[in-house]
This record gives sequence, C-alpha cells and structure tokens, in this order.
Amino acid sequence: MRVTVVTPTLNQCVYLPETLRSVVAQNHPAEHIVIDGGSTDDTLSILGDSAITWISRPDSGQAQAINDGIRMATGDIVAWLNSDDTYLPGAIQWAIETFESNPGAGMIYGDTAFVDASGGLLHLSSSEPFDYARFVSECRNPIPQPSAFIRREAWLDLDESLHYFFDWDLWLRIGRNWPIIHDSQIISTYRLHDESKTWSSSSYAHELETVYLKGRITPLASMYARTAQYHANGGNRRAAYTSLYRALRHGLPPRQGLSIWRAIWKCRV
Repeated sequence: MRVTVVTPTLNQCVYLPETLRSVVAQNHPAEHIVIDGGSTDDTLSILGDSAITWISRPDSGQAQAINDGIRMATGDIVAWLNSDDTYLPGAIQWAIETFESNPGAGMIYGDTAFVDASGGLLHLSSSEPFDYARFVSECRNPIPQPSAFIRREAWLDLDESLHYFFDWDLWLRIGRNWPIIHDSQIISTYRLHDESKTWSSSSYAHELETVYLKGRITPLASMYARTAQYHANGGNRRAAYTSLYRALRHGLPPRQGLSIWRAIWKCRV
C-alpha cells in the first residue's frame, strides 16, 4: 500500500525542517506533498533544497491547502501532517499494517505526544476506541489529528469554510459510513506553541455550531454547552448565556447547566 502525506504550511520555517525529516526518516517510504500558502519567511528556501513535491500560492486557508494536496495524491492511504508536527519512527509502517489488519476500516488513528515549542514532552494523549454516538453526544473529539490516516476511498474533501473544526467535521462524516479504528501506539508529536490555534474564542463556538447544524447532527445539548464555554472563555458573556439556554432546552442536565452558568458569571468581559 502506498501512503501520501500532505503538509499545509504558512510561515513556519522554524518547525518545517523537523516535520520534513520525520517523513523522510520513516522506514517505509511515503509520498510527501507540501502545500505552502504563500510564505514570506525562509520556507521556500527550505522547500527548494528538498526533493519533495511542493507548490506555493495564496489560498483561503489550511483546509483548502490540504484538499489541494490530497487531489494530487497517488496513495492508497492519505493523511495530513501540519508543519509544526512530526511523525515518530515507524508511523507509516504502522499505518499500512493497521489497515492490512482492518481491511474494512475507512480510517485509523493512534495516540500522540504533546510537545512544547522546543520539542519537550508535555503529556501523552489518552485516546480511546472511536464511538460515533459518544463523539456526537459528548461533543468531544477523541482523535489526535497528526496520528490519523484515511483510506483514499473514504476521504471526503474538507469543508473549506471552516478554519478550526474541519477535522471534527471530517471525522463525523467518515464515521457515518466507515469503521474508524483506534490503536494505542504513539505515532506522532503534536506541538503546542504561541502560534498554535487555540480553542477559546467565540469564533470556535460559531464553527462548532455550524458543523452540527449543517450536518443535522443530534443531540445538541452537549454541543451548545461546549459553545457556551467557548463564548465564556472568549469573554462574550451574552452569547455564552444564549448557548447555555439552548443547551438546557435541548436537555442539558440542570446541574451541569449550573456549573456552566457559574463559569460564565466569572468570565472576563
């Protein structure tokens, strides 16, 4: 089986070389395609000195870059690895063997090591077997993205209108039609640093709500409870109360609603 890895990048020359090396160093070769969104740092010099396939041009965001890369892919298995993350040794071989052991799976995922800007270990993920109903009802993503690999036939284009929840949206759409298999092996590093996308503002709340409503995903209580927390963390108290009200209307337990209400009341405005 052939594996294609797509790396979207924009002005991350500090981390990109380590990402590239982690793919080259795999004991099983993989097709590696880098889609650069028009970097103005040293990214193009780094790519120009490499032997991988890459293109550079402005795009609408990370989701478009990944979609463009997957359309160029020739692999039976596809994945994306952000330019500040890495694969651990044996990750590609693990993906191939796991798919061979689970021929009906549309997607597989392992665990990840969360690291800081310098690569120091922060903590390990504690993923669990994929349960679609639980994912939806608890509104909690169990899949560490850099440790996910997808069978090409199961791939569905990312929603390019999303900038933060396009992976959640993809997992939900794939999970409707394909088995998703988890293995507890740690196969990637997930870097957390000052430039990382964070999950605290109302922008994320709106995107999460969009994913659930456009996909007609129910139940909605936990989704609205989570958006209330996002709004509260972003300091938008009025929007947080609105989401909490909707969560309660959709069946959120009153005790849980009370704890969220207290968090909203304490939130920074």
